[in-house]
Amino acid sequence: MSDESGSDESGSDESGPDQSGSGETGGGATAAPADDREKAIKEVEVDLYAVLGHSTMLVSQLLKIGRGAIIELDQRTTDPVELQVNQKLVAYGEIVTVDDKLGVTVTEVIKKPFG
Repeated sequence: MSDESGSDESGSDESGPDQSGSGETGGGATAAPADDREKAIKEVEVDLYAVLGHSTMLVSQLLKIGRGAIIELDQRTTDPVELQVNQKLVAYGEIVTVDDKLGVTVTEVIKKPFG
């Protein structure tokens, strides 16, 4: 009986602040959901692309490409690599090797890529 009356009296709004010791119900109630949303957003996986360069060609040229073909890009070997998320530029970097794999050292971060 006391468990049922305790849950009916406290409701979901009053049980949080009473347990936390905070006298203000507004501040404590809104901070936790915001923290949960931020934590959830930080756990979302995104695809990051390192763009070496671009090239434009006709479909007829594309159909002729075979093993060993070289596609010339608009970038030089000394130009920075673009790092993109959702086709938005987020940073620049330089190509490095890590053991036997390619990597990118970030050289510049774009301040507000999605703003």
